[in-house]
Amino acid sequence: MKAVLAGLKECGATVEEEPAMEEKEMDEDAPAEMMEGEGDMMMELQPEAAWNPYEGDAGDYAGAGNLPLFLLAASAKQPYFGDLLRRSMIDWEFNYEDKGESMDFENALGMMAAAAESGSTKKEVFLAGCHGEEDWGSVQAMIADKEKSDILFPGAVAAWTTEENAKKALEKAGEKSGQTCQKVIYKVEATGVEGAHCRFFIHRLSGKFGDV
Repeated sequence: MKAVLAGLKECGATVEEEPAMEEKEMDEDAPAEMMEGEGDMMMELQPEAAWNPYEGDAGDYAGAGNLPLFLLAASAKQPYFGDLLRRSMIDWEFNYEDKGESMDFENALGMMAAAAESGSTKKEVFLAGCHGEEDWGSVQAMIADKEKSDILFPGAVAAWTTEENAKKALEKAGEKSGQTCQKVIYKVEATGVEGAHCRFFIHRLSGKFGDV
């Protein structure tokens, strides 16, 4: 702006520069109510800190011996990575005669399964997720006839160690699914291995529906 004004002056134009208002003068002239309102507005616009259930994870993931536990923790902490692993696992479970191109993580899945299978801790944990419309219809039929309600979760399943975290994880679940989703929490007693600060990993969890 200063360069433009200087150019106009050189051409003989008359330029009147308005004196810049000092920040101190603006502060003194501004009504106290306005200043207080601006402060409140700034406080309201501050984004809420994202929920991070893994804060404080002090797990030791260094070295080859801890690689299986690292993969379990990473699959829970990084949903995209976990989905890639899950795709390979489902192909292996339901399409084992023709594996296709989705078996890039079969070695990782083997280590994760072995780690979860080796766990000796037995406790009550919570699985949280969403059922699509058709899946929820199947689940309701299983609830109605508990004798035929056998259910299996293939691969290494990541449960929550507390019901509070399971509910928190469901707050925004299913918002971008494009269909009506039913949020559910399964309370189970299972044997597995704890990891990632707040998760419990179980291999091939199976059972029947109990109290709903």
